[in-house]
Amino acid sequence: MTAEIIPIDRFKTPLEAPAGEGALLGFFYPTHGFSLPWYMLKFMLAFPRRARDIFCLNTCGGTKIGKLHLPGLSGLALILPALLFLLKGYRVRGLLSLNLPSNWISLHPGFNPSAVASLADHCRKKAARYAKSLLSGRMTFRGLILLPLDLAIIPVALGYTFVGRFWLAKMYLATLECDGCGICESRCPMNALRMKSGRP
Repeated sequence: MTAEIIPIDRFKTPLEAPAGEGALLGFFYPTHGFSLPWYMLKFMLAFPRRARDIFCLNTCGGTKIGKLHLPGLSGLALILPALLFLLKGYRVRGLLSLNLPSNWISLHPGFNPSAVASLADHCRKKAARYAKSLLSGRMTFRGLILLPLDLAIIPVALGYTFVGRFWLAKMYLATLECDGCGICESRCPMNALRMKSGRP
């Protein structure tokens, strides 16, 4: 089995996607505002209608209370791509959310190292089971376990998609810890950052 990882900012056109019998396309992306990033959605929309197998894996903010791992909500992050590709004639083989440590530290305290390690280990085990199912030819949709809650939060996801895309994204400011190195500007896949007076 061979695999190739291609960052979407270096992917000239979806028509270049690997083809052939047994080819399986995977989409990996974070959850942003209970949806998928706008850039990833545009990328998916560009794929032509075709009978191919695909799977999606998104990351979202999980938490840990005691020994209990609590998943985050994906909202539209898995539902929308699944519907989009089904309408295009693709066969959706799998959907999974990985619950990495939540970064909403304005709403909750940060996690200690042992909690972070526990969440990461939990994700590794889930990812391994997911990969095993996909490679054995089975379909797996563990990412839809929280579907009722994901459906309930769709209005928030839609609102954040548009407000975040056209307004909130322009409000991010560099903190005093920024040293003006310019790496963020040079590596931004959307070319959305500009340095002014040595600051992004």
